[in-house]
Amino acid sequence: MTCSLTFPQVQFTVPAAADNGQNVLPTIKNPNATDPQSVCKGYTAQAIERTVSGFTATLMLAGDAVSTLLALCD
Repeated sequence: MTCSLTFPQVQFTVPAAADNGQNVLPTIKNPNATDPQSVCKGYTAQAIERTVSGFTATLMLAGDAVSTLLALCD
């Protein structure tokens, strides 16, 4: 005699408390926030190559990464 049991798969459900997140103020709406573009110099592109779908490049920070991070934390 052979016995075969099947069990329904468990369906994950997101708990109702997932709607209660951290209250975050976006930088653009915070008048006291540091303007990131005033402290971040952006990137420079190196090794630029054309490809069939566009181009590729290596991006490097244009300024000093440490001073940029410190300025954003002030």
